[in-house]
Formats: sequence, structure tokens, C-alpha cells
Amino acid sequence: MDEIVTRSIQRAAWFQTLPQPLREAYAAAWHRHREAHGVSRGTALSTNRVEHAIALPDTRAFRDEAFLDQVDMQLPGLAV
Repeated sequence: MDEIVTRSIQRAAWFQTLPQPLREAYAAAWHRHREAHGVSRGTALSTNRVEHAIALPDTRAFRDEAFLDQVDMQLPGLAV
């Protein structure tokens, strides 16, 4: 998985260096290729992750705030 992520980041960085007309040409060519061969834009894993991200609430801020409150109660003055 790490190799896939690395390759994806490298390709995205390369794509951003291209002039706009060339980016549009590549995007159109990939679209035609996907249409001709029935290739979806995402993998099952990425689709699953997006669906979970949409369906499940993001509780990180609440969790972090609760942790800091707990630390502050146990060790007053240490929490930021």
C-alpha cells in the first residue's frame, strides 16, 4: 500500500508540473482509455474509504478536546 501511495503522490506532482493544455490532453486520453476498457476512476478500497468518510462523523476534534480536558484535570497547567 505504501508503494501505491508513493507512486500516486509522485504522479500527481509530475502532473502538476505540466502545462495546462498538456494536462487537459492527458486527462482526456485517460478518460477515453477508461471508457474503452471499462476501468473505473477509483479502486474498491478508495470507494469504500470515501463512503465511510461520508457516512461516519469525524470525532477527532471532540476526542482531542476531551483528552486535553482530562489531562488538565489531572495535571493542571500542563494542557495547552
